[in-house]
Order: sequence, then structure tokens, then C-alpha cells
Amino acid sequence: MMQIDWRLYAVLDTATLGLRDPLTMTAALLAGGIGILQLRAKNLTVRQTAQLAQAILPLTRIAQIPLLINDDLGLALALGADGVHLGVDDLPLDLARASFKGLIGYSPEGVTDAQRAEKLGVDYLGVGPFAATSTKLDAGAPLGHAGLRAIVEAVDCPVLAIGGITQHNVAEVRACGVAGIVVVSALLNATNPTQACREFLAD
Repeated sequence: MMQIDWRLYAVLDTATLGLRDPLTMTAALLAGGIGILQLRAKNLTVRQTAQLAQAILPLTRIAQIPLLINDDLGLALALGADGVHLGVDDLPLDLARASFKGLIGYSPEGVTDAQRAEKLGVDYLGVGPFAATSTKLDAGAPLGHAGLRAIVEAVDCPVLAIGGITQHNVAEVRACGVAGIVVVSALLNATNPTQACREFLAD
């Protein structure tokens, strides 16, 4: 199992990218020092997502960071991806863990769900939204410091904060005791994504 640097987890969201080249963006994020990359392609077909992931995998392998597929365990298995990120409406965690030896991340709904997920063997929790976000319209109300810290203190596995994280609030997010942050638009929409990664890691 590769060593994972949880501090900065980037989501390559194809809807946010629009017409920009995902491979160019991947290279820029990797150059900036991200520790983990998730491919989220809700606006693409499964075939298109598979083709894109097959093109990205050699880049992440060279960089020795894991590539995770959002939502789709079957696709992650077929591709030989390093992991999958699941939510409450996706494949149940016990079935996912029984069939998949790679990384499994999960977005819990509250402290009890987070503790349940940890018992079922998830490798990390993606908890949010920390602040208001336009990237995921169904993300729910912001958790803020209290909500995020409550989950951090309730589990032993790595907790990563997601949702509305920018250079302006990253220090307060990290102060909640998280293992890392998950960033989408603040990286993908940055003028210089490589530099933006480095600035997040410097905070």
C-alpha cells in the first residue's frame, strides 16, 4: 500500500473543468504536490469516465499518489483504480469492503453514521460541507467548526474536510484537527492551479 499524504486531496470534477483539458489539469495538480486525486465525472457517461481514468492513471502512478473513482465501485474495480469514494446513496459499505481491497472513502451524515462507517472499514471520511459551496448543490447546510470537530473527535480514521474551503478559511479548517482538506473549485478555477496547491500546503 502506498504511503498517503492526506493534507491536500484534489477532486478533478469534470463539470467544474468544463472545456479545459483534464490531463493538463491533472499534471498541474500533481506538480503542486497533491497527495490524492479523485475523479468525479457526473456529466460524463461511464464509457467516457473509464477512458479518462485510463488516461489519468499513468500520471498518478508515476507520481505515486492514489487515484480514486467517485461513486462507482464497479468502475474502480474494472480500471484497477486505487480507491473509490462512496456516499450514503451508493453501494453499502459492508458490500464494498467485502469486494474491494483498495481505499474506500465515505461521506457520512453526522457523527453516528461516521462511527458506523469506521466500524465497516472505511479508510477515511470526507466530511462537509465546511462552508457554503457551489460545487455540490445537494451538499446540505454547512457544518462549521462545531460539526466538523464533533466528527473528528468521534472517530480514529482520517477525517478530511470538504466544501467551500479556500485560502481564506483553510487555517481554521485545519485547526479543527482534520487530517487534510478536499478542494475542488479553489484549485480547478485557480489562475495557476500548481501554485494554488502549494499555497494550500503551506498553510
